[in-house]
Amino acid sequence: MMSSPERIIIAADFGGTKGDMLIVDADSGKLLKRSQNDFMDMPPEIVAKAVASWSGLGRSVEMGSYCLGQALDGIRPKEAFLVYNGLKFDRGVLSSLGIELRDKILVIEEDGIMAAEELQEGVCVILGTGATSAVYMKGRKPFLIDAYGPLCGDWGGGYQIGRNFVRNALREQNFTDDVLSETQEILTFLQSVVTGYDVILSNPLGNCDATWKIIGILLQRENRSIVASLAKVCDACARKGSRLAIDVLEDAGREAAENVRRGAVHVGIDGMERIPVLASGSVLLHSDFVYDSFRRNVKASLPNAEVWRSRKSQTYGQTLIMLKTLHGQAAAAAKIERFKAEFEAIGH
Repeated sequence: MMSSPERIIIAADFGGTKGDMLIVDADSGKLLKRSQNDFMDMPPEIVAKAVASWSGLGRSVEMGSYCLGQALDGIRPKEAFLVYNGLKFDRGVLSSLGIELRDKILVIEEDGIMAAEELQEGVCVILGTGATSAVYMKGRKPFLIDAYGPLCGDWGGGYQIGRNFVRNALREQNFTDDVLSETQEILTFLQSVVTGYDVILSNPLGNCDATWKIIGILLQRENRSIVASLAKVCDACARKGSRLAIDVLEDAGREAAENVRRGAVHVGIDGMERIPVLASGSVLLHSDFVYDSFRRNVKASLPNAEVWRSRKSQTYGQTLIMLKTLHGQAAAAAKIERFKAEFEAIGH
């Protein structure tokens, strides 16, 4: 067991498909551990319970409790301060380890990313399982662009990409006698992550069994994370040259960019000499098709925009917020410098 400090900061960012936690010494700024989780890779019994949470695998108490326990393995402080987004857990996880939760701060995703980049003005766009964006301008509250969920928003997010990829692929599949490569990729992925399913539909025309298997699986496992994970399948098909997949990804980038344009005009930052636009979330960070479309369309409508992928994690920004909250701006300076240096040293 490693030597444990008296007090720790737990910074947690839990989305629909992935989670990230930093464990930091609250009094020195020393980075003790980084724990990153792909929820699809968690133990099957945990995933099975988490699937019941339609909003995403990471938004279940079972997944949060398991990942928090794993992150604290070998660390036994007396007190913990939690700064988080999305994490849900059973408080018994901490009490069973003899850790008292002293305080917790809920930080919205955009605030964490803006803090990580040390920006006060600009636009923060996060495309992950869902989509959430906000415009920041001095002297007014952040203007929320999205974050309305898969039925009412999520423009350009993973759920929208996965849904549109399936819809477009099955529409094309309907007009051919052969199984499209995109259809097969979707079916193979779903069969690998969804166990114990029964195909509950029969095809009255009998022209494509793969289509009805996909429909049956998704109707039985209507979990937001599973649909959003199909964005990775879409990106893989695009990299193999699938025009259908490329169109879905480019549409996602274009729709997210249009929200940025309208938000900038509404708030009034479109006239700024330089408009910082931060691109974050797993979709924008890992799909060049979406990011290139997003950047191109933002620049076309907002020539003064400077678009870049966020270079630090949301948990990095959350940690900066908590250190300043605990110690004040001046007293936290040395601790923050240590944390920054150690974060850079681990290559993130």
